[in-house]
Amino acid sequence: MDVIEYTPTRGQYAYTFGGVASAMRVRPGTVLRLWSEDAFNGVLRSVDDLSSAKVDLRFVNPQTGPF
Repeated sequence: MDVIEYTPTRGQYAYTFGGVASAMRVRPGTVLRLWSEDAFNGVLRSVDDLSSAKVDLRFVNPQTGPF
């Protein structure tokens, strides 16, 4: 069984469903171990960070892939 571990860079995240080129092609049965940022794309780092000041809504919910 093939296992692929994929950790995208910030530029490789997708912020929409559909309309994004595939990150790679995989064969059926391949196991994917994927990583991504949290819903706010890692900009909230402490309890003092205000989402209204730091979060850019164009870049929330980063998606890894598609595959």
